[in-house]
Amino acid sequence: MTVIFGVALMYDETTPSFVWLFETFLKAMSGKKPFTFFTDQDQAMASALFEVMPNVKHGLCTFHLNQNAMKHLGYLGDDFSAFSNDFNACMFGYEEETELIEAWKSLVKNFKLEDNAWVAKTWDLREKWAHVHMKWSYNAGMRSTQLSESMNAKLKRHLKSNLNLGLFFTYFDQAVCDKRYKEKQATFDSREKMVRVNFPNCPMLLQAAKVYTPPLFDLFHKEFDISTGCTCKVIKLEVLGDEIRCVIQKHDEEREYVVLGSVELDAIGAKTLTEVRCSCRKFESFGILCGHAIRVLSHMNVMEVPVKYILGRWRLEAKSCSSKGKEVMVEENDRKLVISARYRHLCPKMVTLAARASEDDEAYKLVTDTITLLCAQVDDITLSKHGVGASSSGPDIDMGLDLIDLNLKKAKGLKKKVTNRGIKGGKRLKAWHEKIKKRANGVPRSHFSQDGETPYYPQMVHLLSQASCSTQVSEEKAFERAGDISTDHSIHIPMEAELFNDEGFIDFMAKSQPPSQY
Repeated sequence: MTVIFGVALMYDETTPSFVWLFETFLKAMSGKKPFTFFTDQDQAMASALFEVMPNVKHGLCTFHLNQNAMKHLGYLGDDFSAFSNDFNACMFGYEEETELIEAWKSLVKNFKLEDNAWVAKTWDLREKWAHVHMKWSYNAGMRSTQLSESMNAKLKRHLKSNLNLGLFFTYFDQAVCDKRYKEKQATFDSREKMVRVNFPNCPMLLQAAKVYTPPLFDLFHKEFDISTGCTCKVIKLEVLGDEIRCVIQKHDEEREYVVLGSVELDAIGAKTLTEVRCSCRKFESFGILCGHAIRVLSHMNVMEVPVKYILGRWRLEAKSCSSKGKEVMVEENDRKLVISARYRHLCPKMVTLAARASEDDEAYKLVTDTITLLCAQVDDITLSKHGVGASSSGPDIDMGLDLIDLNLKKAKGLKKKVTNRGIKGGKRLKAWHEKIKKRANGVPRSHFSQDGETPYYPQMVHLLSQASCSTQVSEEKAFERAGDISTDHSIHIPMEAELFNDEGFIDFMAKSQPPSQY
C-alpha cells in the first residue's frame, strides 16, 4: 500500500531540480535515507540520486524495462513473447551470477541481438535490475514503481489540464485524503479481522498470526508450507562447534540452498539455534524468513520464530509507533523534534500506567503520590536551569509557581480602539439635533409646545447653550468610565456662533413654528 510522505510541485525535470527535491526530502526525514530507490531509467533523476545519496541502492523498475524492451525490440514480432519470457527469467529467476551470464548469452544468441545498442546498455546496468544483485539490498519485495504508477492513474481521474493552480491543489488534496483513508481502513481491518491458520496447533504459525499483519501472514504461511518435510528436505547437516551448515533442496529441483546458523546452549544444556542465514537472502531483501531457514529451525526443534527476525514494520502495532522500553534517539539539532519525540515516547507509558492504577485503590494512591513527587522534582530541574535557585523543598516550588502566576497577572488583553466615532464597537456619535432630542427629558416641559413641536428660535439658542455644555461634560464622563480619556480634538461640539452660520441650521429653523403660548 502506498504511504504518502510528501509531495513537491516541480517546474522541470532536470538534474538540479531533482537535487533540490532529494535534499529537501532528506531534510524533512531528519537525514534518514532509504535503503533502495527505484526509478524509471530517467537519466536526470539517476544523476541527482548519485550526487545526493551515493550509498543508496539504485534499482530500475522492471515494468518500465519491459516497456522499453517492447519499444526497442518490437520488430521481433511474434518472437517478442518468447524474448519477454527469457528476459523476465533473467530479472527474477537466477540466484547465481554464472547462471545469469549463461542465460543472457543464450538470449542474445537466440534472438540475434549482438549488435543491438539497447540490449548492450541494459546488460551493463544489470546490477540495477537482476535478482542476483538486487537480493543484496533491502527492498521489501518491491521490484517496480507499480505503487507510484497506481497513484498517478488515480490522480489522472481527478485532474485535468485546464485546471488552475487552486483547483489543482483542491483535487490533489482529495486524492491524497482518499489514499490515506484507505490506509487507515487497512490498518483497522488488520487489527480487527482474524487470519485463517491452516495448522491451528503449530506454535510458529500461531505466533506469526498474532504479530504479523494479514498480508504478511499470508506470505509467511506460504514460506511455512515450503518448509514442510514433503516440500523441502535436508540433504546435509554439519555442526562445527558453535556453527552449523545445512544444505536444503526443494522437491523436483536440482538447486541447493545453504543455510548457516549459530548454536548456543540453553538452560538445560541443549543446543538451540539463535541465528540463521540463507543463501537466497529472503530475509535480508524482503524482511521475512524463507522456507529454507524455517526448515532448519524446525529441524533444530525451534518452535517459534526468534524475535530478531520479526521486523517492526510488518507488525500489527507498527502504526502505533510503540517503543517498548527503548530510549528515544533523534539525530537532529532541531529541539522541537527532540521534544516531540520524547513526548510520543512518554505518553503511551503514562496512559498505560493510569489505566492500570485506576483499577486498584492502593495502586492509585501510589501513582498519585509518585506523580506529585515527580512534578516537584521536574519543577526543581526546570527552575534551576532557567537561573532560579530551586530545591526539592515546598517554599521554593511555591516561589516558582508565584512567578508563573505573576506573569499571568501581567498579561493584558487587547486595548479598545478609539476613533472619531468613539470606542470601537460602541454607539455612533450623533449630530447636534439628535442629541437635543435625546436630552429633551432633562429640559422643562414649558420650553416645548403642547403637541411636541420644535422650540421657537429664542428658546433654541438657550437650549443649544445648555446642550453644548452638557454634551461635553457627559462625553468626558463616559470616557472616564471607559478607563480612557480621549484627547482627540477632532470631536467638535458646535457653539452658538457657528450654528448661526451653518446652512443646515438655518434651513431647520426656517421650518420651525412658535409655541402656542406666544
